[in-house]
Amino acid sequence: MSLRYSNKIGLFLTLLSCGVYLFSSIKGSPQVFSVLFLLALLVYSRFFQKLDSIPKEIKFIAYAFAGIFFTTFPNMFVNDSFSYGLRIFNMPLGYLVGAFLLVLLIGSRIILNQKIIFYMIGVACFVNGLIAVFQKVFLDIDRVGGFSGISEFGNVGSVLGLCALACFLRLNSSLKEKIFFGMAVIFAIIVMIFSETRGVILGFVVGSIALFILFILFNSNKHIRLKLLKKIIFFIVIGGVVLAFVPQVRSSMARFYQANSDIKEYKENNYNTSLGLRFEMWKEAIAIIKLSPIIGLSPKSICDRKYEINRLAKSDRDPKTLNCYGRYHNEILNTLARKGILGLLALLATWLSIGIFSIKAIQKRKGNIPAYMMMGILVYYIVSGGSGEPMSAFMDGNFFIITMVILSSLAYWGIKKGQEGCC
Repeated sequence: MSLRYSNKIGLFLTLLSCGVYLFSSIKGSPQVFSVLFLLALLVYSRFFQKLDSIPKEIKFIAYAFAGIFFTTFPNMFVNDSFSYGLRIFNMPLGYLVGAFLLVLLIGSRIILNQKIIFYMIGVACFVNGLIAVFQKVFLDIDRVGGFSGISEFGNVGSVLGLCALACFLRLNSSLKEKIFFGMAVIFAIIVMIFSETRGVILGFVVGSIALFILFILFNSNKHIRLKLLKKIIFFIVIGGVVLAFVPQVRSSMARFYQANSDIKEYKENNYNTSLGLRFEMWKEAIAIIKLSPIIGLSPKSICDRKYEINRLAKSDRDPKTLNCYGRYHNEILNTLARKGILGLLALLATWLSIGIFSIKAIQKRKGNIPAYMMMGILVYYIVSGGSGEPMSAFMDGNFFIITMVILSSLAYWGIKKGQEGCC
């Protein structure tokens, strides 16, 4: 009886996992599926299955997620900040939900169907790529955003692309799988390029390099390394061909060259450019850190002290335009400004816990593809966090959380049950 219910809930959660990726271009979808995940797991653990022991690596991730939530509280007790509203808890609450999801999913011994999920990730790459092509070519939208937003759509494309790339690099995949996941990567790249999100594209490139290095490092056989090298060369050549012969791709990539122009204009005291605004925001974030280094400042405190912050930062922006809930376009600076050193420790613990779990999972089983995916995505989020704050942004952060929960479960059972590869 217990096994029958376990199989049913496993299938249901697998379908929810597929929904996470298939509807990833729609704003709010990660939050909806996270709540459905949580409700299903709470019902199952309450009536059908008591929680089993949780591995310490999973506990570490769960504690780190919870830490991101709880480090939001300290500065809210200052300056009567709760009276300003609880909107600041929207994103941190997602991490608390993620902590519960991890514990319930692993503790309930539920096994998700890896083959179905990975193929759906590939399908999602195609779907999002076609949406990007339609919006760019047929609707003539300058920077495509799917049904979520420009940076959000680009972020989803990068995460799905890295997952598809890990499947493409898998050693014992069939020719059909290579073609399917190879094409999926290309469609995911189209999403990133047409959204013209420079930080996302840079993060994807570094995340891809991290995947290449991991696959080579954990496969010492020279013949295997040669096969991997051929795949990498093929991947680079195809990307170069697309870049060279598709005019819409070339025009979208031209935004990278605007960086020099932005810097030049900033030196001429014109901050009203993409990079110029970021430089001003970074100065303001540093000023906030100086004012409250341990716990950061709450939205109410930022609003009350915006003229002081502007003066201390020597910012050229009008302090009246300062958004009390606005983010500072750098993950570390944004975390320090909002939650201080306590918040930064929770963020670093999250990065470290996911990295440790992933590397250990790969060491125990070299074909543990979900663990490779986790490392690629982690590197991407860290790098793209240099010019944005994907882990603090509402959709990007929730997409990260639910993806890490799903992949952690697959990686864990990849060790326990010996699941191999994508299919």
